[in-house]
Amino acid sequence: MPLHTFHRNDAPADVLAMADGSFPLVLARSSAGLQIILTNIELEKFNGSMANFAEWLKDFLEPSCSSH
Repeated sequence: MPLHTFHRNDAPADVLAMADGSFPLVLARSSAGLQIILTNIELEKFNGSMANFAEWLKDFLEPSCSSH
């Protein structure tokens, strides 16, 4: 799955509109459009742990194995 990161100064207009000033956040783009996956408040719960974020993301991307 492609992953793109943006700074608020170079994000596409639709990303900026979806974020509505609440950075950072994680979005998913599909044929249905953009969807917020994690808000800045939810990201804070990882306490800066990339391992915890990576585990959450893996579970999110494999819905049959997760509790979402």
